[in-house]
Amino acid sequence: MKYNTNAVKKGRVYEISMFGSELSRFINFIKEYQRHDLIQNCSSDCVFNKANVLSQDSDLIYFKKINNNVRLYSGYTENCEKGGGNILTEIRFTVHPTFLLIQSANNNIFIHEIPKKIKVNGFSFRLLCTTFHKRAHFVAIYLLNNNFYIVDDLNKSAALLKPFDITLKTHGNSKEYSYYKKLMTTVSFYILES
Repeated sequence: MKYNTNAVKKGRVYEISMFGSELSRFINFIKEYQRHDLIQNCSSDCVFNKANVLSQDSDLIYFKKINNNVRLYSGYTENCEKGGGNILTEIRFTVHPTFLLIQSANNNIFIHEIPKKIKVNGFSFRLLCTTFHKRAHFVAIYLLNNNFYIVDDLNKSAALLKPFDITLKTHGNSKEYSYYKKLMTTVSFYILES
């Protein structure tokens, strides 16, 4: 990242502002490490199946909620020329990724819906954290030892998020309810399992 703004002295420390979007301030600088091709994946008898490269050198990956299931989404929505059905895509990495940044395609995915583990192109990844846009800044929730921790850089806090019981209709106005049922995820960060 080429940051060209001078630090501002505040008391005894210098600070820089990282105000901006996650894409412009973070993702754009590391997305090349998840470069991949999108391969057509449709019926096994189709001549295009697994042979047709739909997009080369892609570097963004998305989650989308489809029929209440969160799954990887390429943004490719055309129909197959031969069979006429929807084309599904398969990610084929051109680099050996050690992490994945997966953006939420729509503003409708909650923390309890994000998969804790995913398998992509033969690689297994586990969720490390996901972010939320909250009142003009981003907060993160980390998954450590099967517990969620809220990390907020503005007040420099980290707190355990109580487990959520999705069978309850309401949790009142609790902070936990807000994270589980009101705030939508923006970017999820996965690390390669060894």
